[in-house]
Amino acid sequence: GLESPPIQQRISSLEDRFKGVKLIVGVDRLDYIKGVPQKLVAFELFLSRHPEWIGRAVLVQVGVPSRQDVEEYKRLRTTVNELVGRINGRFGSVEFMPIHFLHKSVDFNELTALYAVSDACVVSSSRDGMNLVSYEYIACQKKRHGVLILSEFAGAAQSLNGSIIVNPWNIEDLAEAFFEAVTMKDDPRKLNHDKLFRYITKHTAAHWGLSFISELNRVRSEFDPSKLLELPVDKVLESFSSAEKKRVIFLDYDGTLTQQHLLAEYAAPTKALQDSLRRLSEIPNVLVYILSGRSRYYLDKWFGECGVGLSAEHGCFFKHPRKFVEDPGYEPDPDMADYVPSTVAYGPPAAFTPSAADEAVVPIAMELDSSLGRPHPNGPVATGGHAVPPVRAPSATSSTQSAGAAAAAAAAALTLRRADAGWLALVSGVDGSWREVVRPVLRHYADRTPGSFIEEKEVNLTWHFEEADREFAAWQAAELQVNVERLLSHLPVAIVAGPASLELRPSVADKASAARAILRELGGAAGCGFVLCAGDGPTDEPVFEMTETMLAAGAGGDGEAGAEDEVPAAAVTWTACVGKKQTAARYFMRSAPNVVALVEALGATGGASGSAAA
Repeated sequence: GLESPPIQQRISSLEDRFKGVKLIVGVDRLDYIKGVPQKLVAFELFLSRHPEWIGRAVLVQVGVPSRQDVEEYKRLRTTVNELVGRINGRFGSVEFMPIHFLHKSVDFNELTALYAVSDACVVSSSRDGMNLVSYEYIACQKKRHGVLILSEFAGAAQSLNGSIIVNPWNIEDLAEAFFEAVTMKDDPRKLNHDKLFRYITKHTAAHWGLSFISELNRVRSEFDPSKLLELPVDKVLESFSSAEKKRVIFLDYDGTLTQQHLLAEYAAPTKALQDSLRRLSEIPNVLVYILSGRSRYYLDKWFGECGVGLSAEHGCFFKHPRKFVEDPGYEPDPDMADYVPSTVAYGPPAAFTPSAADEAVVPIAMELDSSLGRPHPNGPVATGGHAVPPVRAPSATSSTQSAGAAAAAAAAALTLRRADAGWLALVSGVDGSWREVVRPVLRHYADRTPGSFIEEKEVNLTWHFEEADREFAAWQAAELQVNVERLLSHLPVAIVAGPASLELRPSVADKASAARAILRELGGAAGCGFVLCAGDGPTDEPVFEMTETMLAAGAGGDGEAGAEDEVPAAAVTWTACVGKKQTAARYFMRSAPNVVALVEALGATGGASGSAAA
């Protein structure tokens, strides 16, 4: 269209009309979000600060009429007319008018020619969507290489690298952008335009459509719901009964063994579930682990008498079943001395008195959530606070430490863990400084999102918004995630977005890390004849992937070959997610009651051949 004769004739006419001046163009609907008054005031400031450009710079502003029967728009038109008259009266003359204001729609030929002859285009929207004016201008500037001044509040500002980005509310910056545009040399103008032109010619509407369809086809090919089969319970029971080596069961809690609950106070397991887990864990050679995001306080409170292993705060802490640690034949893995033993003595903070053996204890501070007028969901508060299990910093072990010293350290760790209920921390030497950085930001968003609150655990911080307005809270969560990522970009902290939560935790720990560490201390995956993993959420997917990788690669969960990590061909692994969804698991189960029924059925088998093997 740009090469058509009518447009070329109009271009020649406009070039003759504005010969010797820098032509700046603006094309907007006359709408209060388009920032037309700000543009005019900034142009006035530009001329007053740089009087040498009076008579040499012209602004052509096209104001397409919009909602002319609305009172606010009538006032906007009056304001714009007054500004145009004032600026033209101040800087204009008989031969020269600095602003040409067209309050009308212009046809395609006129608009294309206007874009083509201008030296700069200004988009000063105070709020906007994509804003296609910027794309249209770039497409028409192949010869002149005009400068684009673009508001940071326009969607296009995030993709059009090479334009001058401005805040239209900052009149001084916008005025300086006018000066920069009219004084920019030819080489940078061409360089900037080339970048912009390459982008708009590649990312067209057709390109977006094809990419969208291609992505849909890719996702469909990778995940076909019809290929995800329901877990065959009969075969699971058969393989469980016939396994002669250790039988390991990893179970998520919330959403898997029980329904999802926002507050821990209402998430306690039923007596029937506790009894089922106890019966299952009492079977010889059966080791049950509950991998949860809840704190150690609640997991010990709920499952301390069930004889199961536990993992708290998405893998930050874990412990084995008591029967496994107290087994006289248990030989600890010397490498496990790298993990941090931790006590489980809950009580007032003052009740913990460091001794000579506790010089390296690093307490993790907790506090009452005064903004909610109630204790944190992490645990009960008696008199203004509750004690949190301190975490011991790891002992310094040099590369030259003897094998005997390592064995002694492992034996000491074993004695300590047997005395302290066996809790270990995957996050050695917890550095809580990042919590102090991010806590004010979380509180800022919690205060401004009714129904949301912050849950502070020993290591992790979680912002919950399940009871807030979902649409508003989702928008707040997306903004919060971007801000927190900027704050913590230099720290080893992972941000995990859930359906109604945003959790921050050390990036070195997740459920898969805990499961891998557990299997290592069980003697390696080669010692397992049966492995079952069940979960319902994104935090369980790494466990599924780790387990499937172990089975396929014949190595440990970290993919490294080693005699202690080898998985024999006879090992049977079952992975199942709760609900039919895109998942790394091979099977699915319909709901949490189905998982509980499976636990009951496994406990009812009595262990079969596995019992004899014990």
